[in-house]
Amino acid sequence: MRYGAKVLLEGSCFDDSLAYALHYAPSEGREFISPYDGLDVITGQATVAWEVLEEMKDEPPVIGRSIVANGREQAVAVRIQDEPGQLGYILDFLRRKRATVLDLRRSWKSRSLISGMADIEILIETEDEHHGQEVLQELAKEARAHNFELLLEAKEPEVRS
Repeated sequence: MRYGAKVLLEGSCFDDSLAYALHYAPSEGREFISPYDGLDVITGQATVAWEVLEEMKDEPPVIGRSIVANGREQAVAVRIQDEPGQLGYILDFLRRKRATVLDLRRSWKSRSLISGMADIEILIETEDEHHGQEVLQELAKEARAHNFELLLEAKEPEVRS
């Protein structure tokens, strides 16, 4: 406890851990600081992501060959309103459909930061190719119903040896 922090590992998933932390912090007279919702935290995460992207701008992403070979991986891009909760809705939808998010990044190529819209690239893993197509078809329906745009339905990820 060099800096006075106490690390607790509770729950089998993020939702369980979050529920525990939200209960534990007030019971100990402490303040819960979200790893996602604070402006300073978001700014810091964006800064780190920007630095990583700057270092890797000429490097294609490294993708596991076994996932690509069996059709379980899908790259999806969506355009959402840049407002709290919009991305969370899509991520929750993917979780409910049993699609694992492997990577997520905001695309800085096609839109200005001030536009009010955000282009998000999401790399998901599905159970198999058929499940992947089902997830994409249902995501397209959700896009129409919930005011976001599916920019690409599927993309073959690049593999670097």
